[in-house]
This record gives sequence, C-alpha cells and structure tokens, in this order.
Amino acid sequence: MNFIYNHPYISLFLGLAIINMIVKKLTKKRHGPIGYLFLLLINTILPSCSSLGEKVDKNNSNYYYSLDEKQIYFCAMGNWFELGKTVMDVDVESFRVLSDYYWARDKNYLYFESHKLDYLDIDLDTIHFIDFMSIHDTKNVFIINFAEKYGEKPVAKVEGADPNSYKNLEAAGFAKDKNFLFYENKKTNIDPASFKKLNYSFAQDDQNLYLLGKTKENETHIVFDTLNIDFNSLEVLDDYTIRNESALYTFHYYGDNETAPKLFTFPINESDIFYYEKQAFFRINDKIYMGIEHLEDVDAETFKSLSFGYFRDKNNLYFTDKLIEGVDFETLKFNEDKHTYEDKNYRYIREDKEEKLSEQD
Repeated sequence: MNFIYNHPYISLFLGLAIINMIVKKLTKKRHGPIGYLFLLLINTILPSCSSLGEKVDKNNSNYYYSLDEKQIYFCAMGNWFELGKTVMDVDVESFRVLSDYYWARDKNYLYFESHKLDYLDIDLDTIHFIDFMSIHDTKNVFIINFAEKYGEKPVAKVEGADPNSYKNLEAAGFAKDKNFLFYENKKTNIDPASFKKLNYSFAQDDQNLYLLGKTKENETHIVFDTLNIDFNSLEVLDDYTIRNESALYTFHYYGDNETAPKLFTFPINESDIFYYEKQAFFRINDKIYMGIEHLEDVDAETFKSLSFGYFRDKNNLYFTDKLIEGVDFETLKFNEDKHTYEDKNYRYIREDKEEKLSEQD
C-alpha cells in the first residue's frame, strides 16, 4: 500500500495496464481498450495537424485540398502522413473536382490525380463520365492507361471508339461500343455482339476462346483459334479453370516470374476426372492437382478437401502443398472462431503448429 501512496501515477499506469490485459484476454480482440483509445487519439490528432487545408469539394472527393484558396494539393484519401502530397500547377480560381476519385479540371486543362493532361486534345466543355476509369467528350473516349498510370501519360485516347455507345465490360481490360470490342485502349477483331466473359481467365465469342491476361510471350490477349474448342461442351469450373470433353484448361501464375501467367492444358480423354468445387483441386485418374501442381505424395483415393486451404488423405494433413506432421485424426476438428484446425495436442496455423496448453486454449 505504501508503494501506491508514494507512487500514485506509476500505480495508476500499472493498474490500467493490468485491466487492459485482462479485458483483451477475455474479449480475444487484437487490442485492449487502451489500444483502441490510442488509435482514436491518433486518428483525431493527425488530421488537425495536416498542412493540406480543406477539401476542395467536401461532398465529391477526398483527393483534392486547398490551403487558404491559394494552392491546390493532391493527396490520396487525405492520407498525407503515409502517402504524401503533391502540389498541383493549376488555376486555383477555376479549379473544380469532377468525380469521387481521380478527376478534376480548371479553365485550361483536365487533370487525372495530380497529372495535367496537356498532351490530349479534350473538349473541356463537353466532358462526361462513362465510369470512374473512362471519360468522353463529343468526339473521343479517354481511359486510364494502367501501364502508364504512374508515368508521364496516365490517360490514353481510345482510337476509333464511339463516345455515345462506349462502355467498359466486366472482363478485365475489355470495353465495347456499337461497332468494336476494345482491349485496353486498342481496337480488336473480336465480335462485340457475341463476346462474353466466362471467368477471370477466359472469354469467348462465336469463333474463338480468349485468355484474359498478359503473358511474358505476348503482352496482349491471346487468341486460341487453333485449339478446336468444342463450345457446346464447355464448362466453367472456377475463376481460372474451364474444361470440355477432351481437356481441362487452367491459367495460372507459375514459376519465378509471377507477373507472367501461363496456360496449362490437361488432356482428359477417357480419363476419370473429378473437380473439387471452389477448392482449386482436381483429380485426373490417380493424381491430385492443386492448381497446376501435381501433389505427388497424396493418396488420391482417400483425398478430402477441407476448408481454408487445408486437405487430408488417410495418412496426413496438408496446408496447400505443405505437409503437416504429427496430426491426431481421431480428435482433429475445425475451430470456427479462429478458422484453424486443431486436435488434442496442437493448433494448426497454416503449415505451422503450436502446442495447446489446455483443452480450453
């Protein structure tokens, strides 16, 4: 008690720390009440310390700010503390925000983020938004050029596009108007009327099957017009995989260059094939594949896909392609709260395991 009387502030701090630790343990939350209070103070204090000034348009964007109406700053989501800010060379008096995110203008130019689009011939008085990534005037369509988003020309003109009928499609990078299908800002020979997206990786029209992505060998979409694909028997298995009666096709990032996805074809003529829906596993005869990886040591007959990347056979538990040893299958169960598997001895976290101190642990 003498310590408390002699050191009241230290005692108060220690008491709060103990209470915080107990509450955090009981609620099983990432932070205790003191941690949340600290985060609240940080979020409250930092904006008041900002040198950005006020939002140019409080209702339309938190990307553009004005300091004393003499300077315009671009700052993504107002997060100057982590992302910094850019001083913009604009006419402040006529500057206004055009969309929720990236677009603005003054009396002379259109701006994407902090970039002045002075290299494009745009009629500022007839600008309309198609969606957040594309705009048009009376004559042309312009889109965000993601290949140059952080370069000198982040917005590109879509050559040959009709501004009145142009729209972006769900298939990544594709758009169409009444006459053509476009990939990024380039016109293609694909039929816009019959083009449809199958999943994240594949699309088709009446003539061909298309890959939706870029590979090391080909920087644009790839047309498989020599595969003799039977569209009548085509079946979509997941976001990256399709099949017909003769083969299974899957498009994956694989190898040292993860920016280069590649098409993998598995012939399945007269084969016993089973696809584990939404689990990225499939079996061809007596072989189990995860994506395109053949899991050589897995017993196909007793293979069972579990959840959250786990699977098992009669001998072992696996996380993705990693073997987890020492599992007691008689007591193995799934912990709904923690999204992990555990048995009487261990809790399994991805491919690692931690020893349980008690049954309640």
